[in-house]
Amino acid sequence: MKSLLLTAIAAITLCTAAAQTYTLAEKRHEPARSSVTTFKSVEQMPSFIGGNAALMKWIQSHMQYPASTKDKGIQGTVTMQFVVTQDGSIGQVKVVRSVEASLDREATRLCKSLPPFIPGRHNGQKVSVWYTLPITFTLPSTN
Repeated sequence: MKSLLLTAIAAITLCTAAAQTYTLAEKRHEPARSSVTTFKSVEQMPSFIGGNAALMKWIQSHMQYPASTKDKGIQGTVTMQFVVTQDGSIGQVKVVRSVEASLDREATRLCKSLPPFIPGRHNGQKVSVWYTLPITFTLPSTN
């Protein structure tokens, strides 16, 4: 009976030690998790400095239409989504509606290179907010 009790205690001790080691390893190797909530809609949405017209102008002036796509006559609107963080920086950029791989890459590059936005606000506090941005690629008409 004592042998069985000692075996049970040893097994529990080993499991506890293994769990503690796993928890320490998790903390060491796992990226830090943020407790920041990212909102979809807030009282005051993030905005580009100068407004939407300035944002569209910035995109047009920085867009590099991929030559191979241009040669094929491919055009369309890539819908992008990204987070405007509490400090106005851009993060978590993703394509939510694709047109063609090279246009998607260019739209992603554009979003990642955007200057900081005015952050969104909710309950008087700066918050991280998902922002959806359609980026339209159009070829000049050949009339």
